Amino acid sequence: MRSIYTCFARSVTSTALFTIAVFAWTPFISQLAAQKEFQRDDLVVTRRGSIPVMFSRKQVGLLDAGEVLRILRIDKDEIKIQTAKFSGYIKKRDVIKLDKHADDFFKGQLETNYYARGVVLFELERYPEASENFDAALRLNQKNAKASRKLAVSLVYSKRYKDAIAEFDRAFRLGPKTSVLLHYQGMAYSGLDKEDKAIDAYTLAINIGEPEYAIYANRGQSYESLGKYDNAISDYNLALKLAPKLRIAIASRGYCYHQIDEYEKAISDYEYVLKLDPEYSFALNHYAWLLSTCKHKRMRNGKRAVKLAKSACDLSKWKNYDHLDTLAAAYAENGEFEDAIKYQLQAINLAKDKSVSKRNSLDYRLAQYKKKLAIRSQDQKKPPGKIDLRQNLKRDK
Repeated sequence: MRSIYTCFARSVTSTALFTIAVFAWTPFISQLAAQKEFQRDDLVVTRRGSIPVMFSRKQVGLLDAGEVLRILRIDKDEIKIQTAKFSGYIKKRDVIKLDKHADDFFKGQLETNYYARGVVLFELERYPEASENFDAALRLNQKNAKASRKLAVSLVYSKRYKDAIAEFDRAFRLGPKTSVLLHYQGMAYSGLDKEDKAIDAYTLAINIGEPEYAIYANRGQSYESLGKYDNAISDYNLALKLAPKLRIAIASRGYCYHQIDEYEKAISDYEYVLKLDPEYSFALNHYAWLLSTCKHKRMRNGKRAVKLAKSACDLSKWKNYDHLDTLAAAYAENGEFEDAIKYQLQAINLAKDKSVSKRNSLDYRLAQYKKKLAIRSQDQKKPPGKIDLRQNLKRDK
């Protein structure tokens, strides 16, 4: 009798364990099932560590968990991939497509997969969450150089610039100063308005790495922020040699030409970039400002300026004080001072949290319009404002 109960208990236990195992794996199975079949050029991420990469029946390397790869070719149960060190074939079962299901997959894994989930979240542009996972990986292993590098860059994208600078220091202690990391370090310094240090980081990145249009464009903006317009123009030219249709470099070069009174060159750049993208708000706004305020009458065109400034306002849903400020100047150039005062007051209302100097400039222009006076660029120059190069450079090549 006892043996019957024992057998029954063992049977129940085995069934229970099987059921638990099925339930434990069900989320992963459903996540994998939700993914579509792999296609060439898909981005995938490795699901585990120590994955052998094979070529001509020989192992040419190993992959860690959380490595992001692009599919070059697909066979029956294998895909061809390439890394900086080797290329070859791996099993399909060892990777998962890089999408929201990949995040769900790694979310349920062991603590040692914090790094892998961080990589997935980073590629999905969920940078604050990626930072949390890389930080968790570093708490488990403070010498995890890969996690430190990824954390530093994630913090830049999360606009936590002070934390990023501190993390770059650790990353450089754990590994070499690469051109890519120095580029992002420069971005962090620029985010803190430490443009001299940003320029030093960009310059070192240029000196030790391959020519990269984004680094030249970023260094150009740092020079521009310091009022070193000739240096900025030189860097924008270098960026445009590598990426001839880089909108941000063309428009920013036009802005710099405007600041050194080379108006024809500025207009040429603004016109060209608006042919590439008629809805590029930075160019619309600053071109309208030039046409409204240029000290040379032959360069001014109030009607065109109003049209351009309105387009910029439409794109920002009439919530950007800088665009409204430009529209007011355009109306003033046309002698329509009631409209100029109307939009200048709206600009002032939206700029309550801006610096004292910016608010004073807006108040100055309002006072001019009340006197029925238009603005001239020798009296008031419009600063460029910070451009989020990270987002622009993703679209512009």
